[in-house]
Amino acid sequence: MRRDIFKKRTSLTKVIIILVFIMFLPALFYSAYQFSTLGAYEDMIKQVYTQQLETILFSINQYAWDYVGSWTNKIHQSLIHKDKKTRSENLSELLETNQTIKQIIFLDTLLNKPVIFPEQSGRDDYDKELAVLRGDKNRIQNVLKISRQGYQRIESIFIKDSHSAAEDKMVLFYIQPLANQNQILVAISIHPQVFITEVLAPKLAQIAGTQFALGIFNLKDNKILYSNENFTIDRVSQQKKLWLFPDYYLGIHLTGESIETLAGSRFTNSLILIGLLDVLLIIGGIFLVYNLRKEMQLARLKSDFVSNVSHELRTPLALIRMYAETLEMNRVKSDSKRYEYYRIINYESERLTRLINNILNFSRIESGKKEYKLKSLDLNRIAENVIEMYLYQIEKEGFILHRELDTSLPTVIADEEAISESLINLLDNAIKYSPDKKEITVRTGRINNEIYLEVKDEGIGIDVKYQSAVFDKFYRISSALVHDTKGSGLGLALVKHIMHAHRGRIDLNSALNEGSSFKLVFPLKDEDSN
Repeated sequence: MRRDIFKKRTSLTKVIIILVFIMFLPALFYSAYQFSTLGAYEDMIKQVYTQQLETILFSINQYAWDYVGSWTNKIHQSLIHKDKKTRSENLSELLETNQTIKQIIFLDTLLNKPVIFPEQSGRDDYDKELAVLRGDKNRIQNVLKISRQGYQRIESIFIKDSHSAAEDKMVLFYIQPLANQNQILVAISIHPQVFITEVLAPKLAQIAGTQFALGIFNLKDNKILYSNENFTIDRVSQQKKLWLFPDYYLGIHLTGESIETLAGSRFTNSLILIGLLDVLLIIGGIFLVYNLRKEMQLARLKSDFVSNVSHELRTPLALIRMYAETLEMNRVKSDSKRYEYYRIINYESERLTRLINNILNFSRIESGKKEYKLKSLDLNRIAENVIEMYLYQIEKEGFILHRELDTSLPTVIADEEAISESLINLLDNAIKYSPDKKEITVRTGRINNEIYLEVKDEGIGIDVKYQSAVFDKFYRISSALVHDTKGSGLGLALVKHIMHAHRGRIDLNSALNEGSSFKLVFPLKDEDSN
């Protein structure tokens, strides 16, 4: 017996190990791989976001550059006209359509012969800007050198106003080639605050949308010149100098979360998802192993069932055949002895019939084909009929039977054959598992809105840890106390099914070595419960 159990456990262990190799190890390796690459994925995401922000900053700088480039083109178109009036009209149109431009100064490359447009511009502003240009000849020479190589470069000089930041100015200058290889220096005077507000602000708002926050600020004092509503300097993810205004910075950050927080959140969510998948896989594996164990246990119980039923069938058949042959050969001379043999043959045939009925009824119940003929019944009458039929066997086995039947009980709605079969199964178990103290009590009674039919013995009892399992199909306690007692393992399972079909239940009250009490509990009819 122990060797068989050891073999079954060994085979189950092998199956579990195979499952681990087939299901769990690949999944765990994949999870470990995903976990190890999560950091790389998040770094890649962070890099993608960084490049996206870099592209946005570049596009804004390029937009500002192209916008000023449109000014230089219009200035060039004006200068190529020989007619002074046409040239003046074109420049006036440029200033009228671009309120950002305050004035334009034209000089030769030696910063002489200055011409200011419009001519009515203030002398003080003109002198200040001209002085700033002449004080930065090195940058002008560098711009001139680049122009001779066929490229145009725009440089800027910041002129800070000591009274008001709104009056700060910026001089944008570049070399403009003319006919006959002549060149002049063009200086465009603007207010950077006005340029940012009127030119860059609409573009920033268009690009920012709801996903980004954009702002232009002075890094020296962290003063914001422009921002959309969600921009704060302390959260800037990236910043770049404005090409045209090197004293100002263009900053950007995500409106919802920072790149680091976003990547970290994605990392955490991915980690949680992988963990949940692993947990679900483990739970599924445990459930699979549990069901596999149950199926293997059921297969073992079925095997034991076949063995036990075979023995149960052989015993009555052998007795019937033995006594029948003895009677047939006329070896029994005494009428009393002959009558006893007849009773034994009758009892064993009934025992054989009960066993076969149990198997057939259980099969019908399992397939859902079992039908019950319900009618109003007296439990006491059923108990008396079964006891009368079973009394010979009870007395033959040396048992004392106590009857405690409550004659005031109302009737129940039940199937007489099924209830009789349940009671016979309980009496049969009481006889089988009471080897020493041979007393059986059959009792009926009422508790609240229920009535019961009880079979109580003084036998070996049932340990608490087995009490819920004894009602499972094919189950038999693998204990030394019951090892030599044969049975099919269907009796109590059949009783449980029958009581469930009658909307009742079977209650078990037992303790090891103190006997067992089985109660068939029925609900009262509505009119009887009042």
